[in-house]
Amino acid sequence: MRKKTLVALIRHFGDRLQPFVESPVDRAIAHVSSDSNRVAPGTVFCALAGAQTHGACYALQAIRDGACAVLVEPSAPPKIMKNLREEASMRDVPVYQGPRLREWLHELANWVYDDPSKKIKLVAVTGTSGKTTVCYLMEAIARAQGWPCGVLGTVSNRINGRIFPATLTTPQPDEIISMLARMVYAKCRFCFMEATSQAIHRGRLEGLHFDRAVFMNLSRDHLDYHQTMGQYFAAKEQLFTRLLKKSSKTGKMALVNMGDAWGRKLYRKLLSEKTAKPLLFGGGVNKKSDFCLKRVSPFFDHTDCEIAAGKERMKTALPLIGSYNAVNALAAAAACRSLGMSWRAIARGIAALKGVPGRLEKISKYGQPLVLVDYAHKPEALKNVIEALRALPRKGRLIVVIGCGGDRDPGKRPIMGALASRLADLAVFTSDNPRSEDPRRIIDMMIKGPESEGRRNFVHFVDRRRAIRYAIFQAQSEDCVLVAGKGHETYQIFRDRRVHFDDREICRKYLSKWKT
Repeated sequence: MRKKTLVALIRHFGDRLQPFVESPVDRAIAHVSSDSNRVAPGTVFCALAGAQTHGACYALQAIRDGACAVLVEPSAPPKIMKNLREEASMRDVPVYQGPRLREWLHELANWVYDDPSKKIKLVAVTGTSGKTTVCYLMEAIARAQGWPCGVLGTVSNRINGRIFPATLTTPQPDEIISMLARMVYAKCRFCFMEATSQAIHRGRLEGLHFDRAVFMNLSRDHLDYHQTMGQYFAAKEQLFTRLLKKSSKTGKMALVNMGDAWGRKLYRKLLSEKTAKPLLFGGGVNKKSDFCLKRVSPFFDHTDCEIAAGKERMKTALPLIGSYNAVNALAAAAACRSLGMSWRAIARGIAALKGVPGRLEKISKYGQPLVLVDYAHKPEALKNVIEALRALPRKGRLIVVIGCGGDRDPGKRPIMGALASRLADLAVFTSDNPRSEDPRRIIDMMIKGPESEGRRNFVHFVDRRRAIRYAIFQAQSEDCVLVAGKGHETYQIFRDRRVHFDDREICRKYLSKWKT
């Protein structure tokens, strides 16, 4: 990477910057960050205007942590700017105001890091469900092929297996581009990343050059943000019709799930606009698909799959349960095959997957009830998980612990309640992340679902710990307990605090006290 300096930065972006505190000292630039927690010596700190607070409030600390320059979006509080002027002048750190900085932050990051997405095969996966699992599967396949790779996702960011904490499923553009630069430096050939609808809509994927974009599915979620399913789809669609189209990569492709109605709609749009070559995957009954599942056989601890691509066939044992996970494996296989990976590596990689944190993660031991923790927090995902468990060869009851998040789409609460009650033998309603809402009110809205269907096979506990305890102590050895909604998360968010809470830890605690 070519070294960058403040003089070069001002020369390149000077027409977009207004001097606030000037300095005659030139300095080398090592990083760019909009997060004050990631500031190190040589960082250009970008203070963005946020919904709750302005990044300028953290600029003083950024300077003390070694920031070599500060770029500030206008509208910062005058008192903050006064203090910033004094601190910056004293330390000889230049400060510039950058109108609409958020909109060209990706350009700044690409300039500092030399456009890393052009130097790595970049694959984005979007969809309401399956993004995390597909990225884990593609990572496992690449490793089986012997090709180094990185991952940007919900659970963590990873570079050649080394784990870095994830802040958001799809971070701000400066963080994405910084991580891509680190992957290039580590000689990664691929980056597999999750792409959320909010991130696409908010411009976090601008300036990235994609090789593949994968569409998994679309079902009800995030309607507190997008308002309608049409708007939700329109945000996802931008990954294919605009961002993939703008990519400078040759041979770029859009992979589309033809087993999903919204996927078929996207396929028709891609055909009409000719934005990128579509590669199709879906069920074996769909003759249009380039990749399909010819056979899916569920077992207690894995799923046997046979994948077909034209006359080619591949069999593998997926160490995940559920037909929906077989579709996730199909998507990963299609993407990796299109990128030049061998069928042998694909089969070995899928079979070698160690599981996905918080995705039907088994907590119990032999002789105990089967206790699983899953991230399912939307109607379609919950339905898929419960149906997958129903298909297992078990004679006992299915008990489901489920809550709904506060400050999020309230319309899905009775739907979730009805699904859990209808598909499980016993539903235990509880809190998820209540945020600013009264958790009792959220649970009351969930209860309306089963009550409207005349069902009474549910109980409720506001305290999630008590709900998990009740479910496990109610279970017999042949029963199955699904604790859904939070998965890999290790916290619970309330109106005035964020506390440590890990469903897996709580399950293990009460399983240790469980008796037949």
